[in-house]
Amino acid sequence: MPDFAKLQSFKQRVPFCSQSALEAILDLAAKEGIPDSHKRKQQRESTEQVIGRCSAYGPLLVTATAMTLTNQPVDILFANIFSYLFGAYAAGGAFAEYLDKVHRQCPSSFMKPWKCILYSDEIHPGNQLAGTARKSWGIYFSFSEFGSMLSNTEAWFTPLVKRSEQVSQLAANIGRCFKLILEHMFDNQYAAHSHVGVLLKRGSATLKLHWTLGFFIQNGSAQKFTFSNKQDGGSRVCMACKTRLS
Repeated sequence: MPDFAKLQSFKQRVPFCSQSALEAILDLAAKEGIPDSHKRKQQRESTEQVIGRCSAYGPLLVTATAMTLTNQPVDILFANIFSYLFGAYAAGGAFAEYLDKVHRQCPSSFMKPWKCILYSDEIHPGNQLAGTARKSWGIYFSFSEFGSMLSNTEAWFTPLVKRSEQVSQLAANIGRCFKLILEHMFDNQYAAHSHVGVLLKRGSATLKLHWTLGFFIQNGSAQKFTFSNKQDGGSRVCMACKTRLS
């Protein structure tokens, strides 16, 4: 007979986490034991150590300056996509194996680079009925060559997550975040232009990945900051200057 009283007592004495998370934690602890280093400070140091190892093309986390609506400078933190890709490939596993597979089938080169996708959406972690303070913008990165695999969240990187309230204070809103990421991707001090190629390594294996900008995908309210869809054959109008684009 399960000891429900002991389980309930255990749940009540630890900070809240979902039932699925608690089950996974306890199952793993039962199989592998509890790590000797597990204090909050040690967890942070462990994360910083992992981030520090992903620095082949400069720091994994970088900052760039944006201007607010009141013309004040503010630093925006986002991921260095070159070091991000290098670290993910070097770690091996499903992503590295899939990247190798797709690259063998459709090799990238300077003359035929892959097409990257930048996708933005607003997300609301936690209980959506508890308020909008945690509502955030996310920008995601992947390659169109991944095809049907793009329906899997594991095929996407997340260069930036920033609170919606903070993004709303930026001149050009989420478009400013796109600008900073694109500038870093195609003109930065840490790596050559992605079109020239970025060398990835995993053990003795190497892969040189070339890509250029393919297209943007925007979901939901993201569209209101760039294009307004008209009902006259699908023409688009820039919201900043009202110029017809197509």
